[in-house]
Amino acid sequence: MKPRAAKIRDLLLSMIVAEAEATAPEAPDAAAPGGLRARLMGSVAEDRYAPFLHRLAALTGLSAAEARAILRRISDPWEQSPWAGCELIHLQGGPATAGADTGLVRLQPGCRFPLHRHPAEHVLILQGALQEAEDGAGGGVIRKAGDQFSLTGAHTFTALPGEPLIYAVVVYGVEFLE
Repeated sequence: MKPRAAKIRDLLLSMIVAEAEATAPEAPDAAAPGGLRARLMGSVAEDRYAPFLHRLAALTGLSAAEARAILRRISDPWEQSPWAGCELIHLQGGPATAGADTGLVRLQPGCRFPLHRHPAEHVLILQGALQEAEDGAGGGVIRKAGDQFSLTGAHTFTALPGEPLIYAVVVYGVEFLE
């Protein structure tokens, strides 16, 4: 699905859920619409990121069913990181990723992830785009949704304008240099 079509679908779904919540009966059992919103938004996230399902499973060492559950979590609340505009969801990877930190990272447009280095980092971009810079130098490679790559050494990157950058990462050790 094209990004514009996905945005329109997400907007329409939000409007339908808002209308359902607004017209729900005022009763103790009327708590379901809040849960309905979470389930519907999780379903939208799962559908939107479905093209990445098998690559996400391979990256994280999980089954397709476990990767599908991760995709549903994208619409859940995220943990705030120490850096403004950067949020995290920590994941438990499969046996193939033993000893690695595995998770999802979301950066707001324009946010820069600090200069860091590690022996190995494996990334799958699910949404948005970034500009990477080795050793903190300017310029660098632009990567977008669907790109999958591995990095070593020192680097930083900035989320490009548009929608927030969301990527899955498996990283073996990290040292922040700033």
